Amino acid sequence: MPLNPVSSDPDEQSEAERLATARRYRQSRTKELFDLVRPHLSSEPVAVGEFSSRPIESLLTIPIVGMFVALWYRARSKHGLPAEMLLALDDSTLHLLAFKHGRMSAERAELEPRQSWPRDSVHVSSIRRKFSREEVTFEPGDDDPLILYTIELTSNPWSAKLVRELGGEAPEPRDLGEPA
Repeated sequence: MPLNPVSSDPDEQSEAERLATARRYRQSRTKELFDLVRPHLSSEPVAVGEFSSRPIESLLTIPIVGMFVALWYRARSKHGLPAEMLLALDDSTLHLLAFKHGRMSAERAELEPRQSWPRDSVHVSSIRRKFSREEVTFEPGDDDPLILYTIELTSNPWSAKLVRELGGEAPEPRDLGEPA
């Protein structure tokens, strides 16, 4: 007898199994991100989001031309920002933390503080779709705007929460229901 009453495939996960897997992933990823930033903050993190200064993955979706444009983006530095970073928000400050080794990986997830702004001086002024990424514009007080890229906010509850905390219109995460 199949596990999923909608499907005849006995190996297919049921909706309850998929939701349980998603809940476990959301909990473990949230813990991982908060544990990474905690040593660099003066108080407990409120929200942590993963961002990039370049929309390289998005550009690669453009046939042929995208590959060359992506190389150009990789070669130029945008405001001296790291390619991959975490933005961490605590009760009083927004922190920009760069990955020491370029990208986040389980075995080399080391961060270095790069910049910080008082929380009340930073707000999100715009969010727009840019190919397969979301382009988020942060207005950090008197500094130049930060234009950063992240995975779609509909499937990225961490960055979406940070955007909402800073006044941006980001979707709420999908309700995964209560654990059984």
